[in-house]
Formats: sequence, C-alpha cells, structure tokens
Amino acid sequence: TELLDLKWETNPKEAPNLTALTEHFNLVSLWVATQVLREETPRQQAKLVAKFLRIADKLFAMRNYSSCVEILSGLSNVAVQRLKKLQKHLDQKSIERFDRLGNYFDPVSGYANYRHLSFDFPCLHLYSVPLRT
Repeated sequence: TELLDLKWETNPKEAPNLTALTEHFNLVSLWVATQVLREETPRQQAKLVAKFLRIADKLFAMRNYSSCVEILSGLSNVAVQRLKKLQKHLDQKSIERFDRLGNYFDPVSGYANYRHLSFDFPCLHLYSVPLRT
C-alpha cells in the first residue's frame, strides 16, 4: 500500500519499506563511487570501474535490475565522472558496456527501454520506475 497510497510522497515515515530501499540504493551507489575514488592511480581506478561494470553486466543478465542500477549510479557519480585521467585508461569494452547498460535505464520516454526488458521470474525490478511515472 506504500506505492498505491503514495504515502512516500507525503510522509516517508509511513512508507518504511520504500525508505529502506532508497537508503540501501544510496548506500550502495555511494560505496561504489567511494571505492573508485580510493584507488591511488587512474589505472587502478579504471581497473576497478571495469570490474564494477562486469558485475553490473552479470546482475543485468540475472535480471537484478535494481542492483545493476545501483552500480551504474555510483559510476555516474559526479566525483567519478570528473576523473578525466581515469576516462583515458578505460578500455573500449568497458565504455561500451557502460553505455549499453545505461541505455536500458535511461529515463527518456518514461523508461521505454527498461519497460521492454524481460521481467520473468526471478527478477528484481528497478522500484523507482513506478514511482516516477
């Protein structure tokens, strides 16, 4: 009923499950960004970004869309995106993987690309999509 009654909009305390999901999403995203920023060299940062992208790709294949987007969100963090030297060390496959995965979760046209994905069981949906549309 938290979604149906839109309790999360008026009083987040009346939507404890959505609040917990949001907090978890933010924690994981910030953790991903922090891990990249903690690496000492751009080469090490690029290696870790590539690893996170491989993990996100596996999560996507398992239809764990929520965790996949948590990782993509962390990698899209402004502090990570400003690391220009990191960008130079990323291999082409990682760049393509980031673009491909990001395209599935693009909010343009009401998440049209996401809505065409398979939601067969088992699947962990990206819960924020029904909240925005």
